[in-house]
Amino acid sequence: MKQSTESITPQYAMLKQVMGYPPAKQFNVIYDTARMMNDISFDTTQGLQYEKRIEYQELMTTKKLQGQLIDYYRKAWLPTVGAFFDYDYEFQNNSTGGLFSQAYPYSYLGLSLTMPIFTGFARINSVKKARLQYQLLEWGEVGLRSQIYTEYTTALANYKSNLYNLDISRENVALAKKTYDIVSLQYQQGVVAYLNVITAESNLITSEISYQNALFQLLSSKVDLEKSMGVITVR
Repeated sequence: MKQSTESITPQYAMLKQVMGYPPAKQFNVIYDTARMMNDISFDTTQGLQYEKRIEYQELMTTKKLQGQLIDYYRKAWLPTVGAFFDYDYEFQNNSTGGLFSQAYPYSYLGLSLTMPIFTGFARINSVKKARLQYQLLEWGEVGLRSQIYTEYTTALANYKSNLYNLDISRENVALAKKTYDIVSLQYQQGVVAYLNVITAESNLITSEISYQNALFQLLSSKVDLEKSMGVITVR
């Protein structure tokens, strides 16, 4: 009991670290077993959609930007047309004292055409470099899809196995409760010794603890499954 009580303090510290919660402030974790039971269900028939993962979305955005960069370097040989306009004042006078007494405005406008003739193969090398970087992103996409699929299959297998363990634990609790009731009745009738009652009660407590652990493991595996599928929503 003392070891379990003391282990709660570092677990709270780890939870604060994950949440970004100030270490000096305190809070209590409140849970409802009935609500937890309602949250264990998950539709395992859903297909894996890579587009829902934020990592995949970031990679697709990077690929799109890299494609735009390739087009930019590839079209660098196109001529550039520009327009300019200027309006200014010029002060003139025969005497220094009246230099700024009279201003003569003037303006001009024009067009400029720039044609890149030779850039020292910089444009070609830039296009090659950008394309190589795009190929690296494509290989990164292949690796990311493989990683996401591995996470999904692992999380799905853990969820199904933990769901099965929860059902078995629930049956064990019911069986241990029934055994405890029978042994208690037999003890009251003087058929068995009190040691049998203690043993049955210990088995009941152990089965209830195993059931709670199975429930927590199932909820944890469900979170991992939702994370792998990219369907976690903020409540």
